[in-house]
Amino acid sequence: MQICVRLSDSWNLLDQVDKTLCVLHPQHPKRTDLSRRIAVSDLATALFEVSPERYYPKIVVYGPKSITTSLNAKAKNIKNLWSSSRSARDNLQEALGIRLPEPQSFDQNDIRLECGICLSYDLDGDNPDQICTNDIYVI
Repeated sequence: MQICVRLSDSWNLLDQVDKTLCVLHPQHPKRTDLSRRIAVSDLATALFEVSPERYYPKIVVYGPKSITTSLNAKAKNIKNLWSSSRSARDNLQEALGIRLPEPQSFDQNDIRLECGICLSYDLDGDNPDQICTNDIYVI
């Protein structure tokens, strides 16, 4: 029971993420899943990872270097910008300085990442240990 109390804030945050952001993976999250892969744009996704030891999430953006370099630099400052008085969506938009896709109008098929690193998220197992360097825009 004590572990459930410890994880309740993390679970509440993930519930909020599941309702307000475009979650790509896992498609059917369990309470043991403490991370989400979310859509950032049609060319970039982010790993959103929570921990009961931190009040803010860890964010790593994957996709073309031309997009991810500045977003990952901003994501490193998330602990200074994260506010429990704002929603997860508002916090992420504030920290990254972008407008995130709306879940109501989002179609998962709109994601145009066609590389092995990006597609490896759909496989069971660990997340890729390399960042996608694909700067080719697929149209």
